[in-house]
Amino acid sequence: MRPMKRRAENQEQGVALIMVIFMIVLCSAILVSLSDSTYTAMRLNRTTEQRVKAEYFMKSAVNFARVLIQNDSTEFDDPSRDDWMQFREGREVPGELVGISEPNVRISLMIAPENSKIPLVEVVQSLGVDAAWRDVLVSLFQDLGFDNPTNTNEPAGETPSRAYSSKEMVANLIDYLDNDQVSYSDNGFQGIESELPQGTEFPNVGRIESLQSELTSIPGFTPLRVQQILPYVSIHRKAQININAAPRRVLRALIEGLDPTSAGGAAETEADKLIQCRDPANGGPYNQSYRTQINACITPSVADRIKPKLTNKANIFSVIVKVEYGTTASNPSFFASAYLEEKSGRLPEVKDFLVY
Repeated sequence: MRPMKRRAENQEQGVALIMVIFMIVLCSAILVSLSDSTYTAMRLNRTTEQRVKAEYFMKSAVNFARVLIQNDSTEFDDPSRDDWMQFREGREVPGELVGISEPNVRISLMIAPENSKIPLVEVVQSLGVDAAWRDVLVSLFQDLGFDNPTNTNEPAGETPSRAYSSKEMVANLIDYLDNDQVSYSDNGFQGIESELPQGTEFPNVGRIESLQSELTSIPGFTPLRVQQILPYVSIHRKAQININAAPRRVLRALIEGLDPTSAGGAAETEADKLIQCRDPANGGPYNQSYRTQINACITPSVADRIKPKLTNKANIFSVIVKVEYGTTASNPSFFASAYLEEKSGRLPEVKDFLVY
């Protein structure tokens, strides 16, 4: 009887040991789960706090941009005298200038005149299609490589079923903007509006509210192509391009689109001359006598064609702000964009502010 009793006691002790080990494992799992939940909650709370702070930082940076633009001291855009022009390519803003003393926060600001870009919506006006802006857009798209049959400008696996040419893209844009339901067709341009399935008609309202969301709904304007287009086009109605701020590619497209004899290398050469002439070291920027300066800078026949499409000052600006926490890639970054419209004697008006 004694061996059987000892065996039973050993079994009870074994069961008790197993129960103790199970309870220890269970408690450990609960503790780890609670720790993980607490850590996740802390990270979420920290990210939320950083986002809220970033929004205030970005609003401060936009107000800083408004002050810079208001303090514009010249009747024309001058990179050597206008403080806002130092931010055309984007640069970091010292925290003390926007009233921020928090450490490990970096704020970058870019201010770009909207009329330094090609106005998309000018291609369709109340009297019909403006062939000049139409041809300028074609030149831009060709320069971006959209007519290369081996380059659809999309990653592998995301290639559209049809690669639209530059002229087809512009014709489709015209169809999107004009006030009829008929495909645009003229001198090699062929739109697609009449072929659209029922229920997918274009809005035909003559404007674009959002470049990224609306352009991608137009055949040929694939997401990657739109990303390539964005730095060079505007949705604001501005009939003239700012010669003191326009990038080389915009000036080249303008010259080639308005003067077909300047195609290719000739347009590039003329664009380079325009940029050299706006450099203060070469007598620039283009001031109140900018039309005379242009005549003296490039081929007179080309100058006569492009001068009606040029101005020397901006009054609508796009502003992009970036807020970074820390210096490593794992730290969050936040962005905001705004449009500012200059008002005589007053701070520029904020037309739009978007955090993303």
